[in-house]
Amino acid sequence: MIDVIERLASADPVASAPYEHPDLTTMTARITAHRPARPGQLLRVFRLRMAAAVSATTLVMVGAIAILQSLAPGLTVLALGPVGKFATAVTGAPDATMLVSARYHFIAGPAIDSAASSAPIFALSVPGNAAVEAARIANAFSVTGATLGQHDIGASVVVANGSGASVRYQVTAGMAQWTYANGTQAPPRVVNANRTSSGFTLTPAGPTFVGAAQRYLDRLGFNYDVAPPLVSWTSDPNLPVTAQPPLDRQVITFDISVAGTPTDLSVSFMFDPSGKLLWATGPDFGESSSTVYPLSSPRSAIAALDSQQSGSATTNVTLMSGQLSLRPFELADGTEWLLPTYIFSTLASGPPSKWWVVALDPRYLIPGAVPTSGRLTDGPVNY
Repeated sequence: MIDVIERLASADPVASAPYEHPDLTTMTARITAHRPARPGQLLRVFRLRMAAAVSATTLVMVGAIAILQSLAPGLTVLALGPVGKFATAVTGAPDATMLVSARYHFIAGPAIDSAASSAPIFALSVPGNAAVEAARIANAFSVTGATLGQHDIGASVVVANGSGASVRYQVTAGMAQWTYANGTQAPPRVVNANRTSSGFTLTPAGPTFVGAAQRYLDRLGFNYDVAPPLVSWTSDPNLPVTAQPPLDRQVITFDISVAGTPTDLSVSFMFDPSGKLLWATGPDFGESSSTVYPLSSPRSAIAALDSQQSGSATTNVTLMSGQLSLRPFELADGTEWLLPTYIFSTLASGPPSKWWVVALDPRYLIPGAVPTSGRLTDGPVNY
């Protein structure tokens, strides 16, 4: 083995001499001139680049979320339809609606909020068989008899007995209106007179018939909530107004709420001085579904109310307070919905004058023939 190593060494001319670079000075200068980056610097550059990438991704995500939120995906734009065929009957008492006069200029008071929120809208439905439902309601008033007919405007069913008492049940879209009459009385001229003090006796002597009205309401068995009753008095509608008849007809009204929000719907009962039920009316509906929609801010809603005016305003109206309510609207597709509305008052405590306007964000509402704002008339409602 030693002999083999010696032979290899003798074959290599440089094996017995150390290796030396031919230009050692230049090579040394090149090595000392290059300063390698320290590990800390490399890590810092890596972190900065990663942070920039994450920030850019975050900005893209936030922007996308903002766009999606502004568009509120999944929400249908609602197209309002014509004025409901039975709008007066359905929404009549306690508040009548008239178009806002062009002589008003609406101003938001200091307490009106500028923050927008959201609220549910409710799709309404009615029982599938109008005749069966009419008979059920008639039974609550002890009216039994044959169905007199069904008419071509919606579904109108009348159940009557031999004494003249009757229940009329009328359906349109997702809303129905029932009316009981004992056969001797026309509907009252005035309801909810306790909401105004203009020429009405608000607290006449004698008992009230709230308990009797409540028992009728329990028999009807509707699946909606009601507020505490309002008591008012009216005169005999069969007598001429010029005769100044006494206010001896008592009207008990229950305002309806849905999911804790008040509506402009109500149930009313009219009694004679002895406590005999003369007349009653109210809606019949259920909520088939609900969807949360964005709302305009109350301050923006007042601006919209003001913009709907035409001509030159002659009277400034400062609206000091507002509350959310629900109001039925028929859409262009024939369905009926409860839509949120703002009710604004000129006083912080409520009356004397109030206006309403649809509260939905205008991006989700296509106006139709039906008004989207109006004035609420407190007190007497003329029929």
